[in-house]
Amino acid sequence: MSRINTALRSSARFISTKTLQNDNIEKNIALQQFRLKLDANDYATVEYTENDKHVDLIHAIVPPNYKGLGIGNILAEKTFDHIVKDNKKMILTCTFLQKFYRENRRKYESHIIE
Repeated sequence: MSRINTALRSSARFISTKTLQNDNIEKNIALQQFRLKLDANDYATVEYTENDKHVDLIHAIVPPNYKGLGIGNILAEKTFDHIVKDNKKMILTCTFLQKFYRENRRKYESHIIE
């Protein structure tokens, strides 16, 4: 079983490095998710709600075989950058995204509602 997990993690690392070089965050309004395509079948997502002035980022999800590879930080950065580009404010309900914000406060502080 250990060899299988190692193979999955190596495969995920290769795919994510190649795939994540592009700005490939997708805002899926119907699902209320920001989606980062990892490979043909897998997405890392941030669930959200939104009104005219702000976006509430509720929960970040990274598929199990991609955990520990930095995908969460890439997802957070691309999601935040997308919202900043749309000139909206963010509420960070998700604790992982709160941690990412604390580590990158200067870049995003003017777009956060605390």
